[in-house]
Amino acid sequence: MFFKTKIDGIKKGFLIPDDPKQHWLNYHIVKHVILNNKQEQLGEVLKISSNEINEMKLKIKKDFSCSVDQNTLQKDSCNKCTFTRDCKSLLKPAIKKYLNYLEKSTRDDAENPTHAHYSREKTK
Repeated sequence: MFFKTKIDGIKKGFLIPDDPKQHWLNYHIVKHVILNNKQEQLGEVLKISSNEINEMKLKIKKDFSCSVDQNTLQKDSCNKCTFTRDCKSLLKPAIKKYLNYLEKSTRDDAENPTHAHYSREKTK
């Protein structure tokens, strides 16, 4: 998914990896929305009930033997999984809400900035 918007008055393009072969969306939905919902509260932001999140969590763990956790990288979990197609199907409603949220929040940032800036000293 690609879209453009202004950040700090400069038009920029944003690419959200949504190619099914990349598994980026599966990984991020599982990690941030399903497994870390209590801390990140993305379920509430995306209007996904606790019951729905718990049902998805149970299914990915029980039926798909999901290995994603807070310390596991995508390359060591989703990229090696044989259930990614089934997982994506299960997560489809959450993925749609997540993509809409990412695009809307980035577009709205032009009107009401919430992003952070950082600078890093160049190493010699």
